[in-house]
Amino acid sequence: MAQFKIDQSALSPVSFAVEKLVGIGSKILELAGYQGASVTADLVFGLKGLAAAKDESNLIYFAEALVDDIRRLYRWSEEMRQRVEKTLKSQEFQEAVASATLYVARTNVETRLKRLAHVLANTIKDGNLEPETLDDAMRTAVFLTEKDIGALRIVYKLQSVRWPR
Repeated sequence: MAQFKIDQSALSPVSFAVEKLVGIGSKILELAGYQGASVTADLVFGLKGLAAAKDESNLIYFAEALVDDIRRLYRWSEEMRQRVEKTLKSQEFQEAVASATLYVARTNVETRLKRLAHVLANTIKDGNLEPETLDDAMRTAVFLTEKDIGALRIVYKLQSVRWPR
């Protein structure tokens, strides 16, 4: 996967999350003894920090997966390369990516984030940036489990079999 440069002096997302969890744990204990409203505010800010770190990590993973998928399309053929370049510059694609970022915040399961990237890449390949269709596909990519996907594969295969008359 493509790697984004991260400032080496910054803490890793894991270190940041662990630090916040330790701080939140102590704040919860203080709340149990009722130390006042300032502790509640600190707890809320700590939780917001954790959420922001999770969202940033998910966005990075999603972006890397999307870049990898687009690279594959770009190498496919000259016709596909032209389609990719045209689509990446379009307002519809920008709106599709903005919509996808909302779904990125709804999961932290990497396979689902990768599926979401595949959905966007396939819209480039198929040339279908219809918002309603794309929204349905993105919602499916994020909310279905691997078992759900497996069951749908079985149904698809069963429906595609021609039964003898």
